[in-house]
Amino acid sequence: MKFVGLTASLHSFVHRLWLTRNVVTRALVPLAVLVEALLFIRRWYYENIHASRFKSSLPVLVVGNLYAGGTGKTPATIGLVKLLQAKGWHPGVISRGYGAQQAREPQCGAGALSSDIFGDEPALIARMAQVPVCIARKRETAALKLLATYPDIDVIICDDGLQHLALARDLEVIVQDHRGVGNGWVQPAGPLREGVHRLMAADVVITNHRGSKQSEEDQTPPTPSTNRHLAMYQDLLGIRHVATQELLKLDTFLARHTQTRICAAAAIGEPAQFFKGLRQLGLTLTKTVALTDHRALDPGFLASIDCPIILITAKDAIKCDPKLDQRLWSVEVDTRFEDQTFGDWLDSKLTQIQRNKKSLGLQ
Repeated sequence: MKFVGLTASLHSFVHRLWLTRNVVTRALVPLAVLVEALLFIRRWYYENIHASRFKSSLPVLVVGNLYAGGTGKTPATIGLVKLLQAKGWHPGVISRGYGAQQAREPQCGAGALSSDIFGDEPALIARMAQVPVCIARKRETAALKLLATYPDIDVIICDDGLQHLALARDLEVIVQDHRGVGNGWVQPAGPLREGVHRLMAADVVITNHRGSKQSEEDQTPPTPSTNRHLAMYQDLLGIRHVATQELLKLDTFLARHTQTRICAAAAIGEPAQFFKGLRQLGLTLTKTVALTDHRALDPGFLASIDCPIILITAKDAIKCDPKLDQRLWSVEVDTRFEDQTFGDWLDSKLTQIQRNKKSLGLQ
């Protein structure tokens, strides 16, 4: 696998270090202890002293992660939105909109949205789940604008807001992958944004297996028994030609391109997992190119890939103009939670939260 640019190489190297307790990470433990102490003080301040903490009149569900980088928050958010829609809820999503051209005012929209304005992940969520989204630097600002723009919303899902403590939340969902908590230490000695104890405080822990089934190498990390844990899988919907929007089933795509060289590129948190998943589907990849998360696939970069077909993720495709490159094909997946009772449980929880807020006069 070839990495483009020092940043991508450094990112990969650091994350490999964080998987074990080695000489380098042990040397950083004193700094990690200080960071964890500061994080504890910050959380205590917001929960006990900070009077202006925003409390929405609607149930607020926060989706986040402890492990820095990509663990699958976006597909988890899409899956949760669709699950709630199936139960009759009308969710809306708020986000910081990382990578967007931040305007002074919050931006709200639904359907086909510009990734330049909203960021790649909010734009993808809006398209895949057909849900209203609103972005702003402050999540509470986004929540207020979302409710003003879409008054029919009855539950707010905050994408990547676990550490945004200015927003009060009713349910917390932590998304992890096969790496679990790595070496168990907070940054810089380990990969965690907060200590392992935060797993105990979450209402739900979702393990993203990054494929349609669990492989022998993709074991579920141990999680606390005091919260609800479920496995998440991503079933292949098809492979879509970015230029024409033609969607092919895997068998049709493979039959059509039997003798064609196929390459893959990804600008996501864990590109290697995307490439691994493609190979598990039966695709032979001539070349793979891993980029730093959120990077745009510009013409100059694409010109450097000598291949008649380039497979990319849906998150990358949302940033691409259809006329950018005729060789681009987007691999599209659908989120599936293994626990069939989770939807009923979540529906019941949110209904009770909604009733409690009404009884307190928050509606």
